[in-house]
Amino acid sequence: MSKLRIAIIGAGPSGLSQLLAFKQAEQEERIELVCFERQSDCISAEDIASECYKFGAQSVIISSRQEPIGYTWPAEIKTAPILVRMEGRQAHFKDGSSVDNIDAIIFCTGYRHYYPFMAKRFRLHCDVGEIIPPSLYKSIFWIDQPYLAYLGATRYLYTFPLFELQTALVRDVFLGNVKFPEKDQWQADLNEWKKREKAMVPFHIFVWVDLELDYMRDMLALLHTHDGNQPVSNFDFDKAQKLLKKFFENKLVDILGYRDISYESIASTENTKLIQVYKPWLENMDDSIESFSN
Repeated sequence: MSKLRIAIIGAGPSGLSQLLAFKQAEQEERIELVCFERQSDCISAEDIASECYKFGAQSVIISSRQEPIGYTWPAEIKTAPILVRMEGRQAHFKDGSSVDNIDAIIFCTGYRHYYPFMAKRFRLHCDVGEIIPPSLYKSIFWIDQPYLAYLGATRYLYTFPLFELQTALVRDVFLGNVKFPEKDQWQADLNEWKKREKAMVPFHIFVWVDLELDYMRDMLALLHTHDGNQPVSNFDFDKAQKLLKKFFENKLVDILGYRDISYESIASTENTKLIQVYKPWLENMDDSIESFSN
């Protein structure tokens, strides 16, 4: 029986979940993951391509609407522009290249802002590639109705610290501990953040790191000072900035080996020692919770 050739289209948690499902089926000898297609600039694309290679994919194509980041890939992994059409079992990319004999396509296209339960005048319309969402003061509060708050609408790198800051700011605003400026300043503030986002051309992950940390510092400066805000106010922005940039530097240098590098925690004074990697990631096929915890 010939191998089933599968194209996974889309980055993010759903795409990674699909890859894991195939691996758990223990049918690698029957599956050839031919093409992983990345429609945005989601960094999960590199992760899933590496996973495909690790578990025996003979050919992986990462396609994107942006320019390739510049990783040094093995021969089995290639990059291509955005997928423009399918003709039968042939996938065609924007540069005219194509891949033949695709047996199955799995759409894992991630998240889009869609709020059908909201009145139309309050619905957030935000492109999947936007970092700073429109219509939201501080990327949270609906400008025409500031007691409508969207949490997590901005694209993020520091997931939980950012969420903690956003939720603390919403709490303090709704409880009256933080006062809004005059309304004409809301749009001006949003315009300044959008201006910084538009200046990120060509896109570079380090610029995104700086933008997000400045946004988090901006939120922290607005927060009311009280005991309930101690966890977020103690976040070390400078260490976080250096650590994430070091992580991405290591990834650029060795896309298949950067997972073997461990880092000291910046969030705790306890258990900050580096973890010893007992087996290189490419050789470690056990992703059970027991293996991780041990």
